[in-house]
Amino acid sequence: MSMSLLPRAALLATTLFLSAGPALAQSEAHGQRPTPVGREQRFGGVCHGCDLSNRALPGVRIEKGDFTRARFIRAFLVRMNGAGSTFIEADFTLANMTGATLSDAKCDRARFAGAVMTNMDGSRAQLNEADFGNAEMPDADFTQAGLRGASFAGAKAMRATFLRADMRGASLSFARFDDADFTQADMQGADLTNAVLSGADLSRARRLTAAQLRTACGDEDTRLPAGMHIRTCPQS
Repeated sequence: MSMSLLPRAALLATTLFLSAGPALAQSEAHGQRPTPVGREQRFGGVCHGCDLSNRALPGVRIEKGDFTRARFIRAFLVRMNGAGSTFIEADFTLANMTGATLSDAKCDRARFAGAVMTNMDGSRAQLNEADFGNAEMPDADFTQAGLRGASFAGAKAMRATFLRADMRGASLSFARFDDADFTQADMQGADLTNAVLSGADLSRARRLTAAQLRTACGDEDTRLPAGMHIRTCPQS
Protein backbone atom coordinates (compact mmCIF):
# COMPACT_ATOMS: atom_id res chain seq x y z
CA MET A 1 0.00 0.00 0.00
CA SER A 2 1.42 3.41 -0.91
CA MET A 3 1.80 6.11 1.71
CA SER A 4 -0.76 8.24 -0.15
CA LEU A 5 -3.42 5.65 0.67
CA LEU A 6 -2.67 5.47 4.39
CA PRO A 7 -5.34 6.91 6.70
CA ARG A 8 -4.37 10.30 8.08
CA ALA A 9 -4.05 9.00 11.67
CA ALA A 10 -1.76 6.17 10.61
CA LEU A 11 0.29 8.44 8.34
CA LEU A 12 0.79 10.98 11.12
CA ALA A 13 2.00 8.33 13.52
CA THR A 14 4.36 6.89 10.89
CA THR A 15 5.86 10.33 10.32
CA LEU A 16 6.40 10.79 14.05
CA PHE A 17 8.36 7.59 14.33
CA LEU A 18 10.41 8.10 11.19
CA SER A 19 11.53 11.49 12.46
CA ALA A 20 13.45 9.72 15.21
CA GLY A 21 15.36 7.52 12.74
CA PRO A 22 18.42 9.72 12.09
CA ALA A 23 18.93 10.35 15.80
CA LEU A 24 18.74 6.67 16.60
CA ALA A 25 21.13 5.80 13.80
CA GLN A 26 23.62 8.44 14.96
CA SER A 27 23.50 7.16 18.54
CA GLU A 28 24.15 3.62 17.38
CA ALA A 29 27.07 4.77 15.24
CA HIS A 30 28.72 6.25 18.35
CA GLY A 31 28.14 3.12 20.39
CA GLN A 32 25.36 4.70 22.44
CA ARG A 33 22.10 3.06 23.34
CA PRO A 34 19.23 4.51 21.30
CA THR A 35 16.76 6.59 23.30
CA PRO A 36 13.07 6.26 22.37
CA VAL A 37 11.10 9.40 21.52
CA GLY A 38 9.52 10.70 24.70
CA ARG A 39 6.02 11.56 23.51
CA GLU A 40 3.18 9.07 23.31
CA GLN A 41 2.66 7.79 19.79
CA ARG A 42 -0.53 6.35 18.34
CA PHE A 43 -1.99 4.64 15.31
CA GLY A 44 -5.62 4.34 14.41
CA GLY A 45 -8.06 3.91 11.57
CA VAL A 46 -7.94 1.31 8.82
CA CYS A 47 -4.60 0.32 7.37
CA HIS A 48 -5.02 -2.98 5.53
CA GLY A 49 -1.74 -4.38 4.25
CA CYS A 50 0.39 -1.55 5.62
CA ASP A 51 4.12 -2.32 5.70
CA LEU A 52 5.64 -1.26 9.03
CA SER A 53 8.48 -3.74 8.89
CA ASN A 54 11.79 -2.83 10.55
CA ARG A 55 10.23 0.21 12.24
CA ALA A 56 11.15 1.27 15.77
CA LEU A 57 7.76 1.73 17.46
CA PRO A 58 8.36 1.40 21.22
CA GLY A 59 5.26 1.96 23.32
CA VAL A 60 3.03 2.61 20.30
CA ARG A 61 -0.72 2.63 20.96
CA ILE A 62 -2.85 1.09 18.24
CA GLU A 63 -6.32 2.14 19.30
CA LYS A 64 -9.00 -0.17 17.93
CA GLY A 65 -7.42 0.08 14.49
CA ASP A 66 -7.81 -2.42 11.67
CA PHE A 67 -4.40 -3.62 10.54
CA THR A 68 -5.55 -6.72 8.69
CA ARG A 69 -2.63 -8.29 6.75
CA ALA A 70 -0.29 -5.51 7.91
CA ARG A 71 3.42 -6.35 8.07
CA PHE A 72 5.44 -5.72 11.24
CA ILE A 73 8.35 -7.98 10.30
CA ARG A 74 11.37 -7.35 12.57
CA ALA A 75 9.63 -4.28 14.02
CA PHE A 76 10.58 -3.04 17.50
CA LEU A 77 7.24 -3.15 19.30
CA VAL A 78 8.31 -3.26 22.94
CA ARG A 79 5.35 -2.30 25.20
CA MET A 80 3.05 -1.88 22.18
CA ASN A 81 -0.61 -1.57 23.17
CA GLY A 82 -2.85 -3.09 20.52
CA ALA A 83 -5.70 -4.03 22.85
CA GLY A 84 -8.99 -4.46 21.02
CA SER A 85 -7.50 -3.88 17.57
CA THR A 86 -7.65 -6.13 14.50
CA PHE A 87 -4.52 -7.85 13.21
CA ILE A 88 -6.07 -10.69 11.20
CA GLU A 89 -3.37 -12.35 9.05
CA ALA A 90 -0.85 -9.69 10.13
CA ASP A 91 2.83 -10.65 10.04
CA PHE A 92 4.90 -10.07 13.21
CA THR A 93 7.72 -12.44 12.19
CA LEU A 94 10.88 -11.78 14.25
CA ALA A 95 9.33 -8.69 15.86
CA ASN A 96 10.34 -7.68 19.40
CA MET A 97 7.05 -7.58 21.30
CA THR A 98 8.37 -7.68 24.85
CA GLY A 99 5.69 -6.44 27.23
CA ALA A 100 3.21 -5.87 24.40
CA THR A 101 -0.56 -6.00 24.91
CA LEU A 102 -2.89 -7.75 22.49
CA SER A 103 -5.72 -8.35 24.93
CA ASP A 104 -9.13 -8.64 23.23
CA ALA A 105 -7.47 -8.23 19.83
CA LYS A 106 -8.48 -10.15 16.70
CA CYS A 107 -5.37 -11.90 15.42
CA ASP A 108 -6.62 -15.01 13.67
CA ARG A 109 -4.02 -16.52 11.32
CA ALA A 110 -1.44 -13.91 12.32
CA ARG A 111 2.25 -14.87 12.14
CA PHE A 112 4.54 -14.44 15.15
CA ALA A 113 7.26 -16.86 14.04
CA GLY A 114 10.54 -16.19 15.84
CA ALA A 115 9.11 -13.14 17.63
CA VAL A 116 10.20 -12.13 21.14
CA MET A 117 7.01 -11.98 23.22
CA THR A 118 8.26 -12.01 26.80
CA ASN A 119 5.53 -10.91 29.24
CA MET A 120 3.09 -10.33 26.39
CA ASP A 121 -0.58 -9.99 27.33
CA GLY A 122 -2.72 -11.97 24.89
CA SER A 123 -5.64 -12.46 27.25
CA ARG A 124 -9.01 -12.94 25.54
CA ALA A 125 -7.37 -12.38 22.14
CA GLN A 126 -8.55 -14.36 19.12
CA LEU A 127 -5.40 -16.09 17.88
CA ASN A 128 -6.93 -19.05 16.11
CA GLU A 129 -4.54 -20.68 13.61
CA ALA A 130 -1.84 -18.18 14.54
CA ASP A 131 1.79 -19.19 14.01
CA PHE A 132 4.05 -18.85 17.08
CA GLY A 133 6.73 -21.16 15.69
CA ASN A 134 10.07 -20.73 17.51
CA ALA A 135 8.80 -17.64 19.31
CA GLU A 136 10.30 -16.63 22.67
CA MET A 137 7.33 -16.10 24.99
CA PRO A 138 8.26 -16.71 28.62
CA ASP A 139 5.66 -15.40 31.09
CA ALA A 140 3.16 -14.62 28.31
CA ASP A 141 -0.51 -14.48 29.35
CA PHE A 142 -3.06 -16.23 27.11
CA THR A 143 -5.89 -16.34 29.65
CA GLN A 144 -9.17 -17.13 27.86
CA ALA A 145 -7.50 -16.71 24.47
CA GLY A 146 -8.80 -18.41 21.35
CA LEU A 147 -5.92 -20.59 20.15
CA ARG A 148 -7.72 -23.22 18.08
CA GLY A 149 -5.33 -24.73 15.56
CA ALA A 150 -2.50 -22.38 16.59
CA SER A 151 1.07 -23.59 16.18
CA PHE A 152 3.58 -23.25 19.03
CA ALA A 153 6.05 -25.61 17.36
CA GLY A 154 9.52 -25.00 18.78
CA ALA A 155 8.36 -22.07 20.93
CA LYS A 156 9.73 -21.30 24.39
CA ALA A 157 6.74 -20.54 26.59
CA MET A 158 8.12 -21.12 30.06
CA ARG A 159 5.78 -19.94 32.84
CA ALA A 160 3.14 -18.92 30.29
CA THR A 161 -0.51 -18.87 31.36
CA PHE A 162 -3.20 -20.62 29.30
CA LEU A 163 -5.98 -20.37 31.87
CA ARG A 164 -9.32 -21.32 30.23
CA ALA A 165 -7.73 -20.94 26.77
CA ASP A 166 -9.27 -22.74 23.78
CA MET A 167 -6.37 -24.85 22.49
CA ARG A 168 -8.34 -27.40 20.50
CA GLY A 169 -6.18 -28.80 17.71
CA ALA A 170 -3.20 -26.61 18.60
CA SER A 171 0.33 -27.85 17.94
CA LEU A 172 2.65 -27.72 20.96
CA SER A 173 5.22 -30.00 19.38
CA PHE A 174 8.90 -29.58 20.27
CA ALA A 175 8.02 -26.52 22.40
CA ARG A 176 8.95 -25.75 26.01
CA PHE A 177 6.19 -25.13 28.52
CA ASP A 178 8.17 -25.47 31.74
CA ASP A 179 6.03 -24.29 34.69
CA ALA A 180 3.21 -23.20 32.36
CA ASP A 181 -0.39 -23.14 33.64
CA PHE A 182 -3.03 -24.95 31.57
CA THR A 183 -5.81 -24.76 34.16
CA GLN A 184 -9.18 -25.39 32.45
CA ALA A 185 -7.59 -25.04 29.00
CA ASP A 186 -9.47 -27.05 26.37
CA MET A 187 -6.80 -29.31 24.88
CA GLN A 188 -8.93 -31.57 22.75
CA GLY A 189 -6.83 -32.86 19.86
CA ALA A 190 -3.77 -30.75 20.76
CA ASP A 191 -0.48 -32.19 19.49
CA LEU A 192 2.00 -32.58 22.37
CA THR A 193 4.67 -34.47 20.42
CA ASN A 194 7.99 -33.90 22.22
CA ALA A 195 6.55 -30.98 24.19
CA VAL A 196 8.47 -30.26 27.41
CA LEU A 197 6.03 -29.92 30.30
CA SER A 198 8.39 -29.95 33.27
CA GLY A 199 6.68 -28.30 36.24
CA ALA A 200 3.61 -27.47 34.16
CA ASP A 201 0.13 -27.63 35.68
CA LEU A 202 -2.25 -29.70 33.56
CA SER A 203 -4.15 -31.12 36.51
CA ARG A 204 -7.38 -29.37 35.49
CA ALA A 205 -6.86 -29.19 31.74
CA ARG A 206 -10.02 -30.18 29.87
CA ARG A 207 -10.31 -33.04 27.38
CA LEU A 208 -6.65 -33.98 27.74
CA THR A 209 -6.00 -37.67 27.08
CA ALA A 210 -3.36 -40.17 28.13
CA ALA A 211 -2.55 -40.71 24.44
CA GLN A 212 -1.61 -37.05 24.06
CA LEU A 213 0.68 -37.17 27.11
CA ARG A 214 2.37 -40.30 25.84
CA THR A 215 4.29 -38.26 23.27
CA ALA A 216 5.29 -35.44 25.68
CA CYS A 217 7.67 -35.35 28.64
CA GLY A 218 7.79 -33.75 32.08
CA ASP A 219 9.26 -34.24 35.53
CA GLU A 220 8.23 -34.97 39.10
CA ASP A 221 6.74 -31.47 39.40
CA THR A 222 4.43 -31.84 36.41
CA ARG A 223 0.84 -31.88 37.64
CA LEU A 224 -1.54 -34.11 35.72
CA PRO A 225 -5.18 -35.22 35.95
CA ALA A 226 -5.74 -38.16 38.27
CA GLY A 227 -4.56 -41.47 36.85
CA MET A 228 -2.45 -39.94 34.06
CA HIS A 229 1.31 -40.26 33.67
CA ILE A 230 4.08 -38.67 31.65
CA ARG A 231 7.58 -39.83 30.80
CA THR A 232 10.55 -38.00 32.28
CA CYS A 233 12.32 -35.58 30.00
CA PRO A 234 15.90 -36.57 29.18
CA GLN A 235 18.54 -34.40 30.80
CA SER A 236 20.15 -32.02 28.36
